[in-house]
Amino acid sequence: MADRFFCEDLTGTVARLSDAEAHHAIHVMRMHPGDILQLTDGGGTVAEGKIVATGRRSVEVEIVSSRKVPLPNRPALTVAAAAPKGDRLKWMIEKLTEIGVDRFVPLSTTRSVVDPRTSRLEKLQGTVIAAMKQSGRAFLMKLEPPVSIRDLPNRPAQYGERIVAAHPHRECRTNDPAAEESLAVPVADEATSHRNSSGDRARNLAGEDSSSVSVRRQTENATANSQRDTVLVIGPEGGLTDDEVEMLKHHGAEFISWPDSILRTETAAVTFAALILAQANAAAGR
Repeated sequence: MADRFFCEDLTGTVARLSDAEAHHAIHVMRMHPGDILQLTDGGGTVAEGKIVATGRRSVEVEIVSSRKVPLPNRPALTVAAAAPKGDRLKWMIEKLTEIGVDRFVPLSTTRSVVDPRTSRLEKLQGTVIAAMKQSGRAFLMKLEPPVSIRDLPNRPAQYGERIVAAHPHRECRTNDPAAEESLAVPVADEATSHRNSSGDRARNLAGEDSSSVSVRRQTENATANSQRDTVLVIGPEGGLTDDEVEMLKHHGAEFISWPDSILRTETAAVTFAALILAQANAAAGR
């Protein structure tokens, strides 16, 4: 497969790579005129092209063919997460892009320890582009400005009307039994399953103890809930406060946690986003 590069403008017969992409093509990939490459604009257009001219920091590509990749046949997924410290934010952004999350929103909460400045997000755009190219995707994950957790439920048209919040406390249960089954997490092994067999409800993502369903069944049983645009809420390492949990409950949020473990912010974001996307894709027949 030809190497893939990002180019915002693929409307003409000749495309010009940005300085960064041209530098990568010339000095890293050692490409020359006549070499074939693949281009994407991050908006669904994928083109095949041939390099026709190069400079120290410039590459011109003749477009040979192009196609439009349709949007995924599933509801959109937004991840609204408190920013973790250091390079863990970059890692999280990279992995969310790879698995196909549509939008990332830095979340401001009471216990947030990192200021999710817009300027820092702009620096992460390169991470999104690199992850999109590496994973062979045709759509960029959008990086949105920071938002307060208090404001998040008031923007359903922007982020999604279904709220799924990661929170390990047992008292957080959704009032929707169908949602509980559709969001069930498999028990790690047979011993764990036996130990948690006292209840008759499936273990839901709020951490209720009972028997679990398999990943295959949970995706097959995905309910109408998984067919609505969804915002996944991930709190900081200190967790959400009781007031924040109650506020999300008031707005009909479903709650989610991992059996027998408390996950780091970035681990929870990628794990639960992958689960939600798997359910949505299965329900859409993908």
